[in-house]
Amino acid sequence: MSNWITDNKPAAMVAGVGLLLFLGLSVTGYIVNSKRSELDKKISVASKEIKSANAAEITPSRASNEELEKELNRYAKAVTSLETAYKPFLASSALVPTTPTAFQNELKTFRDALIASCKKKNILITDTSSWLGFQVYSTQAPSVQAASTLGFELKAVNSLVNKLTDCGLSKFIKVYRPQLPIENPANNPEEDADEPNQAPWTPMPLEIAFQGNRESVLKAMNAITDSQDYLFTVNSIRIRNERMMPPPIANPAAAKPAAAQPAAGAASLTPADEAATPAAPAIQQLIKPYMGKEQIFVQVSLNLVHFNQPKAQEPSED
Repeated sequence: MSNWITDNKPAAMVAGVGLLLFLGLSVTGYIVNSKRSELDKKISVASKEIKSANAAEITPSRASNEELEKELNRYAKAVTSLETAYKPFLASSALVPTTPTAFQNELKTFRDALIASCKKKNILITDTSSWLGFQVYSTQAPSVQAASTLGFELKAVNSLVNKLTDCGLSKFIKVYRPQLPIENPANNPEEDADEPNQAPWTPMPLEIAFQGNRESVLKAMNAITDSQDYLFTVNSIRIRNERMMPPPIANPAAAKPAAAQPAAGAASLTPADEAATPAAPAIQQLIKPYMGKEQIFVQVSLNLVHFNQPKAQEPSED
């Protein structure tokens, strides 16, 4: 072999150069092919990202604007509906400036009117109930800072209790309201009013206990939830029947005695059609205690909602 290369140097050189070129091209092709594969993968990933981005339109279109306008219109209608529903409650929540003495006078006026109304309608009312939960102010005046807020609460409670007197109840057992934070001299309402995160409304707890028959209690509950001037929300209701145990079945009600028969020859005062009507069966006497004529005791825990009035914005200097 070495002799052939020696004897044919030109041919050997050409073959060597060709082999080197072949190896160089092969290595270069492999490297380029690898880079091309990586580039293809990057192009594929980028293409998927572009397609994903184009799936949701980045810029507004006519269709997207029309859909957004529909949503805004629905939102505006819902807000308008809420404003209409709560407008009476917002109006009644406006605090009227009053003095402690004027509040006491109004409390006594409401109490006297309530007692007179209950007497006229044969409704029993306890002394504490007649003060509408403000008995503490029968002998002492509230603070100046609390008078207006208490005036709103007094009018709301008086309005509710007077509506309940029209429901046919037989007795007012209790009207109780816990002390509001503003009634505590240690509390400074001016600091609370300046808080930026103040709630748009303030709940004022109230408890009312009364009794009546089933029909009057149903009317009373409807009156509480159907108030048009003040917003009351029900937290809990406790109902108890005056008859905790049903009458014993072993001792049915005694049968009514037979009606006295007229003497012979005497004219009967009973119409002919009623005289022919058979006596009521004994079963009606048995089920009478279950027919809902007994008294029902009800205790309702409420929240009177006071909507805080928005502050007037100060004019800008610009």
